[in-house]
This record gives sequence, structure tokens and C-alpha cells, in this order.
Amino acid sequence: MKKKTNAAVFITALSMFTLYIINRIIFIAATIKETLFSKNGNYYSWRLGKIFYTKQGKGSPLLLVHNLNSISSDYEWKKVIQQLEKQHTVYTIDLLGCGRSDKPKIIYTGYLYVQLLTDFCKNIIKEPVNIAVTGHACQAVLMACSIENSLFKNIILINPENLADANKSPKYRHKIMQFILNSPIIGTLIYNIGVSKKIIKNEFIYNYFGSHTSFSKKYIEAYYESAHLKGSSSKYLHSSIQCRYTNTPVQRGIESTDNNLVIFGGQTVPKIIKTLEQYTSLNPLAKTTILKGCGLLPQLEFPEYFCQNLEQYIK
Repeated sequence: MKKKTNAAVFITALSMFTLYIINRIIFIAATIKETLFSKNGNYYSWRLGKIFYTKQGKGSPLLLVHNLNSISSDYEWKKVIQQLEKQHTVYTIDLLGCGRSDKPKIIYTGYLYVQLLTDFCKNIIKEPVNIAVTGHACQAVLMACSIENSLFKNIILINPENLADANKSPKYRHKIMQFILNSPIIGTLIYNIGVSKKIIKNEFIYNYFGSHTSFSKKYIEAYYESAHLKGSSSKYLHSSIQCRYTNTPVQRGIESTDNNLVIFGGQTVPKIIKTLEQYTSLNPLAKTTILKGCGLLPQLEFPEYFCQNLEQYIK
């Protein structure tokens, strides 16, 4: 009996060690190409970690905020910066837990990003700014605007989440799920499977791009690298999103904003018409535009078309 127990312990330990080595190899291989390198990079020393950002161009300030996702970074805006910097001082940011910014081992919440964005605007930009933001990060921008209205001018939301999804809060089962996802070896393996190149490629095909537009393999490499920089600590944002901790009820932010609110909806994004109706019912002054043939990331899929629409509102 003792021999069987010892054998079981040895096999378990060997299996865990093997998984640990596999995870380590994945993280090293994912970041070796340095696809996200930027010669314009700077760091803002925020209270929870260093925040990567870029600044380029001259003119009225414009802050570009990527979708809140562990695979995302300011690479999302790569195709539009050259056009926008002709008339604007363009800032991009890697949100905490994303890309080249620090990824502390914490529970990430929507209000954490509200604080980050308001502090960044106060300490780095230092004047009212136009802001364009994608997807899940729209919630934080709306709440930041409702709290610090004077920091912002025009607010452009790109495919914001349906309010029914934004209002979902963590349940007891999500605490159990987060415990598993944050576990040292098994949780890391689950994370690596969830942000594999195959998964990211499918995101581009079925969600990020709406017209089955051809895209460079470099896009996949960039998102894959973003998901693995800083090692296994990357999984903590992922688990927080999956377990609903980053959700923020935004009705008050939509209703109370005095800023010019513009919403772009990608034609192929699920529930986008209903979502736009939700937002305009709360704020009848909000302007909405459907971007034909576009998915979640029109700025990367059809950059010229996107810029033509954006520049109408940020002059």
C-alpha cells in the first residue's frame, strides 16, 4: 500500500513538474520575437505598477484605449496612429494587466481602471482630451467621465458591451472559478490554452474582423505576445474578466455625461443594434454610427474608413 502511495505521489509530482516546464516554455517562446516593440514607448509610474504608453504627433490631445482583455494592447491602434497624429497629439496606453504594462497578482475591477484613466489624464496629458475606447474598456471610460467630467471632451465608444452583460456581477461559483484559474500550475495551463494562437486567430476571424478580411500573421503574434508578457501573472486579469470582477454598471455614466458621446457599432457585432438602442434610450443626445462590414476592431480591420468616421468628431 505504501509503495502504491509513494508511486502515486511521484507520478503526481512528475506530472506537475512537466506542466510547469511546459508553461515556462510557452511564455518564453511567446515573447522572444518582441513584436510589440515600440521606439516611442514611455512608462508612467502609477501606484499599482508601471503603465506603458506612447505619445506622438502635434495638435489637440487624443487618447486611444484598447479593449480590456489580457491579449490586447495598444497594438490595436497601430494602423490609425500615422493618420491621426497629423492633426492630434496621440496617446496610446497599455492598461494595467495588458501588453507591456505591469501585471500585478490582484483582482482587477472596473473601478481600478476608472482610477487609472483619471490619474493618467491628470498626470500625463494634463488637459481635456478626446478619448476613443473599444469594447469592455468602454465601461471604465464612461464611469471616469461621470466622476471627472472636466478631464474629457468628446467620448467615442467603439462597440461597447450590451448593458445586460455589463451589469452581470460575480456569483459564488465565480469565486471558485477564479481560485482555479489563479492556481499556480493548472490555472496557468488553462490560461495558456485559452490564449493559444488558435484561439486568437479565431477571435480575429469571427469577432475582431467582420468581413473575413485577410490579416497578417503578425497580428496573431502581437496579441499572443501581449497575452504572455510578464509570465504567469498575465492570467490574473483574464480570471478577473472571466469571473465578472471588471464589470461595471454604467447606466449612470451614460445618463449623466455632458460630453459629446459618439458610439460606433461594427455591423457584424452580435446584439449591436440593441446595444445602441440601450445607450440612446439613456442618452438621447448620443450619436450612433454603424460601420458597415466591420467587427469589434474596425480601427485595425479598415483603418482608413475608421479614421474618416472618427475625425468628424475630434476636430
